[in-house]
Amino acid sequence: FMPSYERGSRCPVSCWYADALADNLGTVQGRRVAVVSPKLTAMSPFALVSRDDDLKMLQRAVAGLAPTEAPVSPSDFSAALHLGIEAQRSFERQVMEAGRQALAWVEADSAHRHGIVLAGRPYHMDRALLHGIDEVICDLGMAAIPRMAVRDKVREARNQAQSRRREREANLWGGGFIATEEGGRTDGRGFGPQTDWKQAKHLVGTAQYVLTDPNLNLVALRSFGCKLDDVTVEDVRD
Repeated sequence: FMPSYERGSRCPVSCWYADALADNLGTVQGRRVAVVSPKLTAMSPFALVSRDDDLKMLQRAVAGLAPTEAPVSPSDFSAALHLGIEAQRSFERQVMEAGRQALAWVEADSAHRHGIVLAGRPYHMDRALLHGIDEVICDLGMAAIPRMAVRDKVREARNQAQSRRREREANLWGGGFIATEEGGRTDGRGFGPQTDWKQAKHLVGTAQYVLTDPNLNLVALRSFGCKLDDVTVEDVRD
């Protein structure tokens, strides 16, 4: 069971990972394993629960997995969804608390300790794609910090950087769009060349946060030879 998503400004691999699995796994092609992949508009489970079309699509897919003699009723689906949302909230709280503890560990001896913020795509949760990088970082004596654990700090740093840029551009150019050296343009809302890709904005925002702490560095995980990541990482380096 792996949903696919409407692409919009999202990464196509993240949206269609289920299709990639279905196309490349022999067990799926040989019909020994079925891939159930409802197409949803919301990636976040917290956004999904407020979208009727997504809920109907998800309920239909779940109902199709149940045997005829034990169908999934709407009340069963709602109860299971509620438990799933609570489990997700609990998981995120644990990740954020672990991140706070890791940052506190670094700050407790900032002269000798260091942290690495790991930024990647949703599919990097797959250990086959992560390649044990988090374990290598810890073995080297550093703290491995997932982006989720610092997202509030990232948001704060991004907002501050945007405010500084808007003020600087207003003073220099009187507002409006200005050209960048890369041939793109910015209107003060983002960093560097304008992009509608959410992952690019997240990665650059994470870099802005890491720049505020000399005891942190950023490791950007890339897979599948994504060309947008190549451009974004260069923007992050700048």
